[in-house]
Amino acid sequence: MSTDLAALRSLVNSPPYLAALDRALTLSGLTLNPVEHPMITAIDAESLRLAGVTEAELADLVTEHAEPLARFVRLKMQAYSKDTEEQGVDRDPGDPAGGDNLVELDPTPGFLVGHALELVLLLDRPQDFPAYARRQRIPHAARYAREVQALAQEAFRPELL
Repeated sequence: MSTDLAALRSLVNSPPYLAALDRALTLSGLTLNPVEHPMITAIDAESLRLAGVTEAELADLVTEHAEPLARFVRLKMQAYSKDTEEQGVDRDPGDPAGGDNLVELDPTPGFLVGHALELVLLLDRPQDFPAYARRQRIPHAARYAREVQALAQEAFRPELL
């Protein structure tokens, strides 16, 4: 399966996607960096290829499930923003910056692509998600798959819809 970069860019600039992005950023308290980095777009395209997910599937998810997608993003941000030793982040106690050598940039327009891709897999092909996480080289892929599945279920709780 090949991913068309033009189709991916078109999705990222579509009104439903932009509305879902705005909602996710609002719920997560993040600020948008309007400049998309070509490398990020290429990584997103490769992720789609590895997952076997199409731009059309992403567009359907963004259109039909914008609010649960925004909640999923917020839940993931809450769950994975604590860089603790338990989560495997190495710290250098001699580093004057506190040992944090990670560079965090504000999310760009393509921010939702990876989250939406994961949600498509979790909703439509949950059995494929652990293998996708391994192909993406996500540390502790099996545990991550279980945790993210629980976050997706929380995002779709009926009383929140």
